[in-house]
Amino acid sequence: DSPPVCIQYEYVERVSENLLPSTQILTVTATDEDEEQNARQTFSIEAGNDLGRFKIDDETGVLSTALLLDREQVDLHHLLVRVADRDVPEWFCESKVTLHIMDANDNKPMFGADELNAVIPEDASIGQIVTKVDATDLDLGDNRRITYSLIDSADGHFDIEAENGVIRVSRELDREVRDAFNLSV
Repeated sequence: DSPPVCIQYEYVERVSENLLPSTQILTVTATDEDEEQNARQTFSIEAGNDLGRFKIDDETGVLSTALLLDREQVDLHHLLVRVADRDVPEWFCESKVTLHIMDANDNKPMFGADELNAVIPEDASIGQIVTKVDATDLDLGDNRRITYSLIDSADGHFDIEAENGVIRVSRELDREVRDAFNLSV
């Protein structure tokens, strides 16, 4: 009888955070000089899976997601996979698996405040800044980019700069005609 020998002692993969549970990531492999029944192996995750986000098929070594992943919670996982001889479990080899969780655009922008009030004089010039709205996004890179737009521009009296949230006067204001505006961003 011979112990299993891991083909690779370290695996490094980049995995998207939007994988569904049971999505296959990689296969841990090992050889065994024994033949047929004596060459059977058992695969298990020995460390690094405290939250149960991953599972491994104990017969094939296929590592899969068990739960949804969230890069914003944990962006790097270090697992230790053991390949043991099925008949003599004391004979084993181990492989390290490092999983880098890659960002997906899965978070919506969040505003610092639900409501913002601004006072502007009736004689404000066209182009004058009224206020600036700010939102943040927990995603990374291009997935973090926020584009601002007005759902209601109050009959064209205001516009917003898409890249930075600055709201400006775009038409003359007349307090006698309308003394308040509600804008939705």
